[in-house]
Amino acid sequence: AGSTIVVDGTLNATNNASNSGTINVNAGGKLDVDGNLTNNAGGAITNNGTVEDDLSNAGTIINNLNWSGVVASNTGSLTNTGTWTGNVTSNTGTVSNSGTWTGNFNSSNGTVTNTGNWNGVLTFTGGRFVSTGATSSGALSFTNSTFDLSSNNTVGDVATVNGNLTLGSDSTLKVDVDHFGQS
Repeated sequence: AGSTIVVDGTLNATNNASNSGTINVNAGGKLDVDGNLTNNAGGAITNNGTVEDDLSNAGTIINNLNWSGVVASNTGSLTNTGTWTGNVTSNTGTVSNSGTWTGNFNSSNGTVTNTGNWNGVLTFTGGRFVSTGATSSGALSFTNSTFDLSSNNTVGDVATVNGNLTLGSDSTLKVDVDHFGQS
């Protein structure tokens, strides 16, 4: 088990940083990592302030306010309820977005749940994208993947795609259909 760090002011790491414990960025606090922040398996970061860094995550990340930085890799759990600005270059873990995410996304064999707004190109080469009541402003592309609009088993779910939707080889579009054939 690692230590607990609470950020109420500004914490600036001028090189790479690694976390195996708990980091809490409180309201008004700012964590600024000039290099890459590695959140190891078992590590947890909760942001209620501002975080600026590039991230490699194998633990748990919860962003409730403002996070800016590229997700170089995610094999853990990443939850955004606030505003995230930055691309996701590799995801084999889970990502949940109920806030606003601006950035391109690449996923292979991970699961992404979007109930918020995603502004960017989303590319899936394996894995599952769950989207209900969400807006995606950019192209969505699936190869050997599932685009799931049926996660809550309710007919009438809506997902808005403001861009091209491509279902490539071995891809599936899942929707709910009631006994009257309505979706």
